[in-house]
Amino acid sequence: MIELGAISVAQAGSVGEAREKVREALADLTGNTMVASRIAGVTSHLARALRRGADDGRIVVRLDRSGQLLVFVLDFVGIRDASESFPVSSFFDSSTRVRVEGEPALRLTIELSSTPTTTLTDRQLARVQAGIRKKGRDALLEEVQAKNRELQESFDNLQRTTAAK
Repeated sequence: MIELGAISVAQAGSVGEAREKVREALADLTGNTMVASRIAGVTSHLARALRRGADDGRIVVRLDRSGQLLVFVLDFVGIRDASESFPVSSFFDSSTRVRVEGEPALRLTIELSSTPTTTLTDRQLARVQAGIRKKGRDALLEEVQAKNRELQESFDNLQRTTAAK
C-alpha cells in the first residue's frame, strides 16, 4: 500500500479540511466529482465522530495497488462506533475493523476503477500526496504561535542578560 498521508482531526477546523482533502484527492484520481463529493461528505461525518471520540484522531489515506484494481483506503484511527450509526456500506466497497499502529481503526475502501493500476502516473500520485500532506490553517496557526512563544522567550532572556550587565 502507498501511504498518501495522514489528516489530523484534533483541531476545530480539521473536519472541513479532511473533507476537502479527500474530495480533492478522489476528484484527481477518478475525475468524477460526484463520487468525490459523496465520499467527502461521509468522510466529514466520520471525522466529526472521530473528533468527538479521540483526542488525537486521524485519518490515514492510502492507495492499494496490490491487486488488479486501484483501491482508495481511509483508516479512521481512534474511531470507536461511528459506523454502526451510519450506513458506510452504501458508500464504500468494504468496511472492516483493523488496528493501525496499535490503535483501533475503521478501514473503508473504495475501488476507483475497473482498469489496471498502471493508469496512475507518478506525477498524479505526487500531486495527490502533496494535497493530503499539506498543512491546514489550524496547523499553520499553531506553528506560528509556537514560534512566537519561542521568540518571546528568547527576547525575555536577552533582556535579562542585558539588564544584568
